[in-house]
Amino acid sequence: MNPVVKQTLKGIKREGDFVFCNIKTGTRFRDFFRSWKSAREKASMPDLRFHDLRHSAATLMVMGGVDLVTVKEVLGHSTIQMTMKYAHPTPENKRKAVNVLADVFGEKSDIEDAIPAQITIKKDLAYPEINN
Repeated sequence: MNPVVKQTLKGIKREGDFVFCNIKTGTRFRDFFRSWKSAREKASMPDLRFHDLRHSAATLMVMGGVDLVTVKEVLGHSTIQMTMKYAHPTPENKRKAVNVLADVFGEKSDIEDAIPAQITIKKDLAYPEINN
């Protein structure tokens, strides 16, 4: 657990032996999905699946500079291919990746200077437009 999770869990008032429990009985939750549905509704995210949080976690870790092998281990995946299905690249990360190459060769870290003039940058860097 990271410090944010630890601090959050410490701040939850406990009614029994469990962090998350039925307030009326003090016993552990038996119906997770009822609580999940309530939380989604309160957050105005009724279509959010619990599994979507794993995708978000993987993407955020990669955006923060964590390598895929470490993300694979944290998420408990058996293959790197599975991790790659979870970690979605963003235009900003693609921009950073290209800038790393420029930095390696001692060039400017400005994305537009790192790409030849005949290529127009589109919003999604995965599909640059070639101007011929």
